[in-house]
Amino acid sequence: KHRPPNAFDFPSLHESFKYFNYQYVLYGMGFATTVDPAAHVHGDLARADFAKVREAGLRAAAGLPDHRALLNQVYTQGFTTKVGDAASAEAAEGLRR
Repeated sequence: KHRPPNAFDFPSLHESFKYFNYQYVLYGMGFATTVDPAAHVHGDLARADFAKVREAGLRAAAGLPDHRALLNQVYTQGFTTKVGDAASAEAAEGLRR
């Protein structure tokens, strides 16, 4: 209603119609776009959401080993997998062969 559809409005990359197909129809029907950035009323909310995403990324990255430690672990122990059942463990073992 307030802006044209864009790629982030669709959760899947495998939609039947892409966002530009919807734009084509909307603009063909006379949809008027307001491109005034000063009219954007959700700037503070967007900044807060981006800050949350950035913080979540930093927390996730903090739990990871640094690059050299990861390489040393792979060199000494190989790649390890977490499996929940015997069938998955057997399948994972088959992949290592």
